[in-house]
Amino acid sequence: MQWFMDQLFVDRDRDLQHEYASPLRREDLSGIAPATIINAQHDPLCDHGTLYAQKLRSQGVPVVHTIYGKALHGFFGSQLGESDEAMAEGATALRFAFGLH
Repeated sequence: MQWFMDQLFVDRDRDLQHEYASPLRREDLSGIAPATIINAQHDPLCDHGTLYAQKLRSQGVPVVHTIYGKALHGFFGSQLGESDEAMAEGATALRFAFGLH
């Protein structure tokens, strides 16, 4: 994970403090648009998705959080395992968000 972060940020320690890089650092999440969070169970970022969903809910933001239990990081769109289900969930969430249901 350190290597990936070094590829994204000029000054990793400083840049990761910014709420755009790490939304969990933002204190007030009220008023944020409803969220759909899709995680793979076997992913180092899964716990972050769970914490973010909990924080959104605690501040009254509507959120749907799904953890695909057979999935690995990067499964979304891979056509492996539960990828098709996750893609369908994401597409449905976008249709609702844009009023196309």
